Amino acid sequence: MYVPRHFDMSAMEDIERRIAEDAFALLVSTIDGVPFATHLPLVARHAEDGGLVLAGHVARANPHWKHFDGVSEALAVFSGPHAYVSPRWYVTPGMVPTWNYEAVHVCGTLHAIEDADGTKAVLDQLTSMFEAAAAEPWSTARMEAASLTAMMRGIVAFEMRVTRIEGKSKMSQNRTADDAAGAMSALAASPREMDRATAELMGRRAG
Repeated sequence: MYVPRHFDMSAMEDIERRIAEDAFALLVSTIDGVPFATHLPLVARHAEDGGLVLAGHVARANPHWKHFDGVSEALAVFSGPHAYVSPRWYVTPGMVPTWNYEAVHVCGTLHAIEDADGTKAVLDQLTSMFEAAAAEPWSTARMEAASLTAMMRGIVAFEMRVTRIEGKSKMSQNRTADDAAGAMSALAASPREMDRATAELMGRRAG
C-alpha cells in the first residue's frame, strides 16, 4: 500500500482498534496466478510470543481454504470510514477533489484448522467479540452438540500468523488547519452516516 509519511498509521493501538471496529475484512490470496478474495469477519488475538494472529472461517465449499498451506502469503484488508472531500469546503483556492479514508493491510500465512476443538475455539472467539454488547449474548453453548458438530463440518476455520502490517489514515493531515476544519464541518453535517464517521475520525486524528 502506498503510504505517504503524513498518512502513516504506525501506532499498534490505532491499527488494532481499526481491525476490531471494522472486522469485516477482505482476504486475498493468489491461486494459480490469479487473485482470489473472500469477504469475512476476522478477529485478532496476541500469540504467546506477542505477535498478532487473525482467526476466521470459510465455508468448506469455498475453495479458498485449500490454499491455506502455511507457506503462501495472503493479505487481509480492513477498511475504516471514508468520504468524498470537495474543494468547495476549503479556504485555499485551486484545490481539487479527494477522498479521505483509513485502511489497514495485514499480511501473513494462513493455516487451516481441521480439528473440532480448534474450530470451536475460533467460533467462540468470533461470537464472543460480536456478542459482547448483548445483554444475553449468544454462544455455541446454546446449540445442541449434534447440531454444532454438523455445522462445523460445513466450515473450515483458520488462523493467519501476521508477518507484516501497514496502516494508512488519510484524514486531511496534508491540508491547512482551516481547510481541514472546513472539510470536517461539511462532513459532520452530512446526512450520510459514513461521512459523519469520517468527520469524527478526522477530529480524533487531528487531536
